[in-house]
Parts: sequence; C-alpha cells; structure tokens
Amino acid sequence: MPDDKELSDTRSSSKMLANRIPMTAATDEAVLEMQSAAVDVDGEVLQRKPFGFLFWFALSFLGIVLFSAVLANVLPLQNPNFGHFTDLNQGPSSAHLLGTDDLGRDLLARLVFGARVSLIVGFLGVAIGLVFGGSAGLISGYRGGRLDIALNAFSFIILAFPAIVAVIAIVTFWGPSLTHITIILGIATIPLM
Repeated sequence: MPDDKELSDTRSSSKMLANRIPMTAATDEAVLEMQSAAVDVDGEVLQRKPFGFLFWFALSFLGIVLFSAVLANVLPLQNPNFGHFTDLNQGPSSAHLLGTDDLGRDLLARLVFGARVSLIVGFLGVAIGLVFGGSAGLISGYRGGRLDIALNAFSFIILAFPAIVAVIAIVTFWGPSLTHITIILGIATIPLM
C-alpha cells in the first residue's frame, strides 16, 4: 500500500519526465489520475468487486448451450425431426425432458440442434463482417482522402437499407440455405464493423 511520500515522489518524477519529453504531460497526468482513483480518501487500496452469482449463472448456462450444441450428434437425444404421433403436446416427462410439440417432436432435441444452427450463423456472420468490414475500416483510416469518403458512403448506403428486407429478398431469390443466410448476415454486419 503506497504512502503519501511514495505518491508524491511518483508525481514529481512523472512531472520531471514530462518536462524532458514533450507532448507527454497530458498522458502522464491521466495516468496519475487513474492511479490515484484506485486509492480512496483514507489511503486504502480499492479492490475490484468480484463477479456476482448471476454472472456465473449466465456464464454456465451459455457454456452448457455451447457444449450441447457442439456435441449434439454424440448426446443421447432423439431425432429432432421425427414425430411421435402418440405423444402430441405432451408435458415434460422422462421420455421427453422438455415435452413435445404439436407434431410430437422432442423439444429438447430441437433446442439443441437449433442452437447449433444459431451459433454457426451468428459466429460466421459476425466473422465475415469483421474480416471485410474491419479490413475496409483499417484501410479507410490509414489511407483517408477519397477512399475514406467512398467507403463511408458505401457503408451508409448499406446501413440505410433495412436488413430484414434484404434478407427476405435475397433468400427468396437464392432459396433458403444456411450458407446463404450466413453470407447475407455477414454482408449486413460489414458496415457496422
């Protein structure tokens, strides 16, 4: 725990450093403010609050969803598309842990396999947007000038068009496919990146 003398020595040495190196005084003052903010009025060092119960609960739930989606073929689940016509709209039971839908399909199996599709589309769509949009943003920021203006105008045009309308139109033209939907969502996230 630093005492007042150590803090004053740190401030005076950083001021001397700022006097020797131009353009660093503002940075040094910002660092000193952040360092002094971590020490309260009594000189006690403040501790970071630990994560609460809800954080760990949400993180474990996401881990279970990710784990089950990755290992969906290995888990002892029923076929998500096979309907048991004797078990229509059944509640939770030992045979169907979350029950069945109106066609007799197991809801747990449908959730696990549906999570797989959602994770693939979500991660790959954002990855496409990050690669292309991030690259365009880096090039635009580095080069500037007319290229920056052109890339910004292009991204504003894409942002002005409602994404859901574009998805419906392109899926109608291309046909429903996981690859097509992933590419469309990737293109829609390019200007956001």
